[in-house]
Amino acid sequence: MACLSRSATRGFRFHMHGIADNFQLHPLLLHALAGDGPQRIRGSVPPGEVTAAMSNGSTDGAPSARSDWPLASWTGLRGGADFTQLDRKDSWIWNECVPADIELFEGTRVVLIGESTIQRSWNGQRVFRGMNGRLDGPELLAPAVVGSMLDRMRAS
Repeated sequence: MACLSRSATRGFRFHMHGIADNFQLHPLLLHALAGDGPQRIRGSVPPGEVTAAMSNGSTDGAPSARSDWPLASWTGLRGGADFTQLDRKDSWIWNECVPADIELFEGTRVVLIGESTIQRSWNGQRVFRGMNGRLDGPELLAPAVVGSMLDRMRAS
């Protein structure tokens, strides 16, 4: 899976394991990428209890997960669109869906992380208690690789 940030110059590659739905994927992405710093994307890092509940910790009494990141499919960039146009329901990656629903681009699931004016929240629990989710990575992609991917997405 690849994640490209709204800066349009940063991208990351992950390998997903044991993630049952996007309610679980979303806070794991926040944990891996959100925060301050040159390798981070502006956003709120979830509390440790939420990250643990979404990976291999207890799901009992986990606090609510929150995010101001809209996650969108690469298809939101078709026709030359940019990251400011991602907050549209036709390209959103809905938390109610599963990672397998994320559109493939050249054989890779791609998540675009844009900006939003809303904050969402949901229960910080895994669907399957015995299924421990994790994201291996992130591997930082070179800006030239990200730029080339974005150009090809916009041209599709």
